[in-house]
Amino acid sequence: VGLPAYSIKGVKTEFTITSKDDNGDHCTRGGSQVSVELEGVAGTTQVRDNMDGSYVASFVPQEVGEVKLSVLVNEDHIKGSPDSVLVTDYGLLNNPSKSLNCNGGMAGPWGIAVSMNGMWAVTDDEKH
Repeated sequence: VGLPAYSIKGVKTEFTITSKDDNGDHCTRGGSQVSVELEGVAGTTQVRDNMDGSYVASFVPQEVGEVKLSVLVNEDHIKGSPDSVLVTDYGLLNNPSKSLNCNGGMAGPWGIAVSMNGMWAVTDDEKH
């Protein structure tokens, strides 16, 4: 599983966990105890067992900041857990002209791209 690198305050972030047996083969049935925990910001978590060896986990952070995201299967951390997730404010992404220091260099924000590691790029309508 690749844990998400960023999330947006108040917006559900989902990811899939695929379980493996002791030999590293994919499990074909559910039933494992899978849990998601957040530390550092308030929020809600949920896990759905697809009954095929995969689980859809989600969380909704209620604050901006850095959160420690832990994913446990049968009370053991999965590979890569815990990990840090950056929680940003949707308003920042929704209205970059008010949030970014453009210094007159942008005519009008046109598009935003956000990478998996939280880096983002903004383009304007005059190809800057």
